[in-house]
Amino acid sequence: MDTYDYDASMAAVRQKIKDSGGWIASVSESGSKTRRASMILRIPVSAYADFMAGAGELGTVTRRSENADDVTDEYTDVATRLENQRVLMKRLQ
Repeated sequence: MDTYDYDASMAAVRQKIKDSGGWIASVSESGSKTRRASMILRIPVSAYADFMAGAGELGTVTRRSENADDVTDEYTDVATRLENQRVLMKRLQ
């Protein structure tokens, strides 16, 4: 997004991320006169629409990219491996 007050806008975006229960996965900032930031955010799906609406009010949105991952299979695999390790630990004890 474009904004006239970079510092205030970044602080407001960070607060909106926190309020939504999300977090910043990565951030890259550059520039001195014309400052830029690129952020990868993790926002819970339940708060996503409100976050995007609120963030859009902080400046003029010039670029937006969305991506969602279904981690069901990954979660199931990790949970199964964890349970197998617990069974092994009980057997070894």
